[in-house]
Amino acid sequence: MRVTIKTFRKLIYFTTPFIIIKMSELPIAPVTRIIKNAGAERVSEEASLELIRLLEQEAKKIAVNAVNLAKHAKRKTVTREDIEEAIK
Repeated sequence: MRVTIKTFRKLIYFTTPFIIIKMSELPIAPVTRIIKNAGAERVSEEASLELIRLLEQEAKKIAVNAVNLAKHAKRKTVTREDIEEAIK
């Protein structure tokens, strides 16, 4: 079963309060706009959620690499250069 925002809200309402839910860090509306700016006339909610999932996966990989670079340089602050190097 694919879970859309509408079914997700129903799922939360009708289940126990002990559910742990991983919420996205990125909001749906800006991601939908990105897809529309790329030329789509209409964008499904599932498409936006899938792009969010993929973007967050890639962002986490880059962030982990950047943190490791900063630690290797004996710094606590991640810099723009760390991010750029992590992308390479």
